[in-house]
Amino acid sequence: HQYTLRECDKCVRRFLREVLHLPHDTPVSAFHACAKDGGLDIDCFESLVPMYKWQKLVSLEEVPDNLVRDLSQLPAIRKRFQLKGAQTSFNNRAEYRVFWKNKLLDNLDGFGLGEAADVPQVHSWVTDGSSLLTGEMYIKCLKIRWNVWPTAARASRGRRQAPLCDAGCRQIEGLGHILQQCNRTWDKRGARHDRIVEFVGSQVERLGFNVIKEKSFATPRGHRRPDLIIYNKDRVWIADVTICADRGAGPMALARDNKIKYYTDDDLATEVAKVAGPGAQSVVGLVWNWRGCCEKKTDEWLKKMGVPIESRRLASVRVLEGSVWCAEVFRKRTGINFAQVGGRNRSE
Repeated sequence: HQYTLRECDKCVRRFLREVLHLPHDTPVSAFHACAKDGGLDIDCFESLVPMYKWQKLVSLEEVPDNLVRDLSQLPAIRKRFQLKGAQTSFNNRAEYRVFWKNKLLDNLDGFGLGEAADVPQVHSWVTDGSSLLTGEMYIKCLKIRWNVWPTAARASRGRRQAPLCDAGCRQIEGLGHILQQCNRTWDKRGARHDRIVEFVGSQVERLGFNVIKEKSFATPRGHRRPDLIIYNKDRVWIADVTICADRGAGPMALARDNKIKYYTDDDLATEVAKVAGPGAQSVVGLVWNWRGCCEKKTDEWLKKMGVPIESRRLASVRVLEGSVWCAEVFRKRTGINFAQVGGRNRSE
């Protein structure tokens, strides 16, 4: 009976909410969507059992034995393969995946995971039992990934107005604001960025490339300070890392294009050639968002350079770890930006 399957699913989700310390309003789709799409990849019995029963009936209709085929057409036999109360049915696993993916992306908390499937291989840490993360950090990373970290904006859902950030930012205190804009977390955001720069630099150095980190160049348009200059005797790459907002603020490709546009400069190219040699130059934007999703061309470039999938996955995990640290620091600090709340000084 469909009711029995539904209760089984509820029991599983109840257990997961308890052991993962998730809020009660965590989207149902977050549990059942594929890990590649941003979910936890837990099978939904209510969706899958009717599909498997139907597939079994179809397979009986295709066997070479005429007697079995005739029996499969009998109303009594077909009735046994029908699930009482079934509402939704899928012809195959692909339709099932698309259904839960769309359910997750239609949710306010899951909307920002829209680009997760562009680079599916970096999300394997969710389900493969990897030792990359401690149990505590794994839970915290899931909360960041699903946007269920406790914030004032989340706690105020259903009320008339969302509260502003208590650091005086004059912005709604949502997770995106905390991880990307709030003055309380500026140093941790910088540390998150620098950690990824250091990681990418060390990976390409290990592969035999020369690396210059954060060197400043004076140009007529102003100083330019790319995160990495990677070169060998034939090629030079001017690479800059950014950890951007999620899908709600625009595609990651836009952030990548902005980086490329900023560092595409003939005067900068001349200065870089003085330190890296006359090799053919390219400008590269390396982009992740705060949910740990990697921009597609970023992953393609890292793969082309020879960075293994394990390291590319680790980069996404480190972005999430940095986001966790930002969120924790925000909760612990009490600093206020007085310049934005009326111009008071600290003695008042």
